[in-house]
Amino acid sequence: MKKCQDDLELFALATDNESAKQMYTRNAEKKLTKRLQKYSDFRAGSVLLRNLLNDHNNKLC
Repeated sequence: MKKCQDDLELFALATDNESAKQMYTRNAEKKLTKRLQKYSDFRAGSVLLRNLLNDHNNKLC
């Protein structure tokens, strides 16, 4: 997904068509960033859960 975002940003830089440039830039900034954020949030939640479980297990020992 990150590669797709990078490709859209490159297309925006390469085109002379102003409306296409705006479209590529908008899509790169908004849509893909939101999708990537979901995965980042999931990963952060997984790390937090793992740390909580480790703390709990350490207290039991």
